[in-house]
Order: sequence, then C-alpha cells, then structure tokens
Amino acid sequence: MGVAEAARRFGFKSRSSYYLFAALIREQGFAGVLDLRPSNAGVRRTQTPTPRKAGQIPTYPDRLRPEESLWACPADPWRNAFYGLQKAHHGLFVQIVRAVVEGNGVRGISRIFDVDANTVLHYLQRAARQCRRVTDRFLQGLHVDELQLDEMWSFVCKKQKRLTPQEEAHALKGDQWCWLAFDARSRVIVQYEIGKRTYRLARDLLRHFRERTDGTAPRLVTSDEYAGYEEALLAVYGSPGGAGASALAAQMDYAVVSKTREKGRVVAIEVKVIFGLEERVRQTLEESPVSKHVNTAFVERSHLSRRQFNRRLARKTLGFSKKLENHLWQYELETTMHNFVRPHRGLKNRTPMMAAGKTDHPWSVEELMAFCVP
Repeated sequence: MGVAEAARRFGFKSRSSYYLFAALIREQGFAGVLDLRPSNAGVRRTQTPTPRKAGQIPTYPDRLRPEESLWACPADPWRNAFYGLQKAHHGLFVQIVRAVVEGNGVRGISRIFDVDANTVLHYLQRAARQCRRVTDRFLQGLHVDELQLDEMWSFVCKKQKRLTPQEEAHALKGDQWCWLAFDARSRVIVQYEIGKRTYRLARDLLRHFRERTDGTAPRLVTSDEYAGYEEALLAVYGSPGGAGASALAAQMDYAVVSKTREKGRVVAIEVKVIFGLEERVRQTLEESPVSKHVNTAFVERSHLSRRQFNRRLARKTLGFSKKLENHLWQYELETTMHNFVRPHRGLKNRTPMMAAGKTDHPWSVEELMAFCVP
C-alpha cells in the first residue's frame, strides 16, 4: 500500500502526519501514539482504567503516569518527616534513610536493622515526601546559564520485552526513563521526570524546569540527539506569536552532541548547533568556569552517581523496583541528597545548593528530615 493510499484510508490529514505516527511506532511502540492524544495542560489525573469487556486490554485515558497526589501529604499537619513518629524511633528512621541513599536494598536494610521490609518502605515514603516539600521550598527563582539535558534508562517490575500486552498498555511497568535537567555550573538537579521516552515527557521536563527558575532562558543548552528536546524547547521557550526557532535563537543557543559507536564504544563525537549562533556558543564557553567545549559530560556523570547511590538503578541486580511509586520515592530522596547533603569535590567541597546560593552549609540527614516547611 502506498503512503497516499494509507493516509487516505486511515484518515490522516496529510502525509506528514502519517510519517510522524509511523516514526513514533517504530521508536516507542504504541505508547508513543497514545502520547499524542489531547489532554488538559498542567493537570495530572488519577490513572483509572476504562472498563472493558472480558479479554480486552484496559486503557488509561490521560497521562499514563502516576498522579501528582502521590506527593500529597496524608494529613495537613505534616510539616517534616518526623511528624507522627515516636521519638524513640527517630534515630532508627535517620539510620535507615542513610542506608537507603548509600545504595542498599530494602530487604538488606531490613536484615541489618532487624525491621520489616514494609517499615523500610514506609520510612522511604516519609523521607521522599519531606524531600519534595524541601525541594519545592528552596528550588525557586534559580538562574541557569548552562543547561544539560539527558535521560537514563531504568525499568520497573520487568524489562520492556517481557511485558504482556495488558502491562504494556498500562505503561506503569517496563522501561522507565529518568530525565534530568542539570545545571552544569552549580551541579544542581533542577528538575527530573520519570516515565516513558516520549515527546510529552520531554516537554514536561522543560516546563517544570522553567517553573523552578527565574524564567530566563539558559544561554546554552546541550543534549543528545533525541528530537523531543528541540520540540520541547520550542514549546516552552518559543515565541507565543509563532516565530518559532528564529525567535528562540535570539535568546538561546541549543547544541546537540552526536556520538558514533562501534561495538559499544564511542569512536567519534560530532557537535551540531540546532539553533543559535556558533560565535555566541564559543563566547559562552570562553566565559564558562566549567566547560571548554560543548558536552553532556556533567549530566552523564550525574547519571553514574545515581546508579552508584540508588540501588534501584544498579544494573544486573535484584534490587530493581517492583512498583513505580517506590521508584519515584527513592529517586526523589536521592536527588535531594545530591542537592542538599553531599559535598562535591568539583565545587570545593560545597553542595550544589550552596553553589547556587540557596543554602550556606551542607545539610545533615537529620536537618533535612526535620526541616519544617512553612
């Protein structure tokens, strides 16, 4: 069947729409096509499956991701992680949180501290909610000059090729990509998203990143070759009047790092300026205190740290997440520890939040868990 005949028979408005759908199916499977469906912007709905007849696959009508209420406090008086916890258990709670962020698995921690695995998960949930409150409190109005974007592969319950058709339709199991918006100068993880590798998730990453910054477009943005980043930058920072890349190029430079691999090894690296001016990119690099050339090395090094300190991201182990909620909770805890608690040698033993001017000392785990958010 020819392209024109396929476009006419299946109701595509143009040949370009047919090519778009075909490319999404090749790259992302049917989840990529589902991602194009309209939804209410900025609203995350509860993912309840649409009732179907026996034997049919249930479908999720909106975002295919956990709802935002996952981070809502179970009670209004919650202002820190110790609320409602007996004082005698505070020390154990802090020790378990430390063990979690040092790369230990849930069942290993339960054996070390002689507690039930469900207790460890309950403490993980408490700590993650506290970290989300603290992050929302301090990550506001951040100014970013050099932004690096990248995504890291992970999975929940089982790998994508092992999913049944029902599990693949739910999109809550299988491959879950961890997306980062990383400030190369301060090393702050400004925003992360976890979900499928789709264009909409790339837009969400940039949209939430802009909400946590001062609204000024970064001078230099670098990423890999994933096309969703270019679309996301145009959607979030582009001109409302529709001028598109030409208007965005006046305030931002976007470059892509293209790597050629042979037998799993990088043999060539090519830099492409997608929009912006090459002269302005060179000037930004000359003024940069950390970068001498266009790269994604800082965000990729951050991925290595996430795999080192987060047991759920370690390769070829049994510590992978069985539920997406636990995956999100531990990633939130780990990124907050990176931003507030762990000093970095590249920052002269300061934390990223100190380098960004948001805090004046490295926080301890106790201080992080006890901080009362007004």
